[in-house]
Amino acid sequence: MDELNINDNLNISKNCQQEYPSLSSSFILQPCLNNCQQNEYVDYQLKAPLPISHIYEQEFFHSFHINYYGELEGEGLFLASLRSSRIKPNDIDKILSSSIPIKDNDQNKELLKAVIRTQYNNYYLSETINVKNEETILKCFIEKCQLSSIYHIEIVDHIKGNEKIVEFDKYNDNQLLNKIGFICQNSNQSNELEMLSKNEMSIEIENFLNIICEPIELKDLNKYDAHLDRKTNQDEIYSYFTIFKNHKIMFYVGSMISSDKNDQEFIQRINFISNTLLCIVFQQGNQISFQPDFFLENLTQVYITVQPIYINSQLYYKIEIWRRSDIEPLVDPPGGIFKHDKSFRNYFLTLILNTMNIILKKDFFYKHIVEQRYRLKNEYIIKLYQIFYSYSIFDLSILSNNNYNNDRQFKNLNKTRQTTSKYLQFMGKFIETFTNNRSKSISHR
Repeated sequence: MDELNINDNLNISKNCQQEYPSLSSSFILQPCLNNCQQNEYVDYQLKAPLPISHIYEQEFFHSFHINYYGELEGEGLFLASLRSSRIKPNDIDKILSSSIPIKDNDQNKELLKAVIRTQYNNYYLSETINVKNEETILKCFIEKCQLSSIYHIEIVDHIKGNEKIVEFDKYNDNQLLNKIGFICQNSNQSNELEMLSKNEMSIEIENFLNIICEPIELKDLNKYDAHLDRKTNQDEIYSYFTIFKNHKIMFYVGSMISSDKNDQEFIQRINFISNTLLCIVFQQGNQISFQPDFFLENLTQVYITVQPIYINSQLYYKIEIWRRSDIEPLVDPPGGIFKHDKSFRNYFLTLILNTMNIILKKDFFYKHIVEQRYRLKNEYIIKLYQIFYSYSIFDLSILSNNNYNNDRQFKNLNKTRQTTSKYLQFMGKFIETFTNNRSKSISHR
């Protein structure tokens, strides 16, 4: 069975909304840790699930690599990809995420990259390893990820294995799409209808959006599934979208969402904005007072207000964070005053992603969003496991010069532990053979 039929609808249903106990919970204005302008670049730590489809497609898909599927003692089924490449000694420090000691007289230095996928997390690592002495390469990577021991492992020999894995990665990355509301508040506006009534954007708003994201045309766009009309542009002609450190972020800009002239309650706009867990409020004018109570009956858990100010004729943004009382404090990065420059993009998008990560820790959202992602991902892994296992045309004994005992008579997932060591030994031999053959090929050119 090669086809997958998995429901990818992760929207919170109306029934789930009725279960949610704290729609009316109070909001807290979180104190800014530093209310002075930030003049130094800070590389804030991103705390969010790792999307890997771009990594696999760019660094593995078009190069020789090996894919594996198997089972871990604790985490269950997993998929892994391993790639080896020769590197110069002077380049090691430039490209490694981490390293292990290598003897100076060892000329066979290889950079190995690995992508490991479990039901709950994705991992991306790179190491320098002496392939002549290494027979447990994948085991080393798994230990570095602090995962449990390998219970069973096999090589993916499906003729379209690479394509199926990249489809799997893209499917799961799409579930991580961040949908962020964005509205404007002008002076004397104190309810959602007034804020959603505008159909145009000011230059100040465009300047702000252009530094953190890019305008895109929705028609026929296949980068994401944000539930906007991509065929007829019925909802919007354009919207704003960005990819930051492989994370996709879609902005629902209130003034760009279509609204019928006879719709004085802006139902379409409210439907999009009120169902975002995080909403950006861009403030224009003097003496603007914001209260989350301006918005009624929505799922929004955090509002981030952005107010442009000028200091010594230079543009800055004052960032304030309103969160529901049952949401953990947001401290990294904090609110404050930040200069309008390229470093602001790194700060603000990190703030968005880290905030979304904290929101999803809340019991209700963890149950209805995160656990559903885990379930769908595991179902997909099981489907791939069945597809890869049933496809058996690749004789491993040929690759290992008949020194490998190709014993793959398995009927279920409870395989013997002896299989693990056999496949890891073969893996080391296979990479060593590949490296030696490649070196000979280069020397003959």
